[in-house]
Amino acid sequence: MTAVPDYDAVTAAQQRTWSDGDFSMVASLVINPSENLAEALEILPDERVLDVACGSGNGAIAAARRAWGNTVGCDFVPALLERARERAAAERLDIDFVAGEAQALPFEDASFDVVMSIFGAMFAPDQQRTADELLRVVKPGGRIGMANWVPDGGLSKFFAILVKHTGGPPPGTQPPVLWGGEQHVRELFGDGIAELRTERRANRQHSARPSTTSNSSAPTSARCGVPSSRSVRRAPRRSRLICASTSRSSAETRRRS
Repeated sequence: MTAVPDYDAVTAAQQRTWSDGDFSMVASLVINPSENLAEALEILPDERVLDVACGSGNGAIAAARRAWGNTVGCDFVPALLERARERAAAERLDIDFVAGEAQALPFEDASFDVVMSIFGAMFAPDQQRTADELLRVVKPGGRIGMANWVPDGGLSKFFAILVKHTGGPPPGTQPPVLWGGEQHVRELFGDGIAELRTERRANRQHSARPSTTSNSSAPTSARCGVPSSRSVRRAPRRSRLICASTSRSSAETRRRS
């Protein structure tokens, strides 16, 4: 019998893990993917943008530069939100950083023109609920963009080592790197997307040893409610989806009615 995941317990454990130490120092290694994703999303001035699981603000800052502010960052680690506020203040960017997590976003339906997440939402244990939340808060005609590590990249092995030494994966949960596979993303968003395009990219991280390259993937643009080649009913609300990580992908998405 398949174990029913205790998502609340897993989320609480993740919050403790991300709060241990200064993760913003690690996040500085993946600034370029944030800029690449923000560029792929074609963010326009005055569009309202949400960065989900924003950490120390890489994605929110990249978005705010293009949206002339009008950006919200959401994360469940207070220390990382504080670091993000410091960075935004240093650049005099209008970004509102709020407490919250990807599986239960504290926003009304259709609140944002653009929703993005860089190596963040992919770690939420309830993957289906997370995908549903991203679709819920984006406006008709908006875009969703993600950067996700891929299953066959170098970091997937690193994550496996971490899991081995922390008691194994929580029963019933799925590996976060599945978000880096196009088919898995299609399954999560289902009829919420009408088109999905992916692009694989390498993220080079330098260290004292020979530099390493990690692969990621992401949808780069998606429109909700736009008809695709599949026989899906046209929804009254539309938005675009974008997902990224060492590989980018873009998709036109259709919001579930």
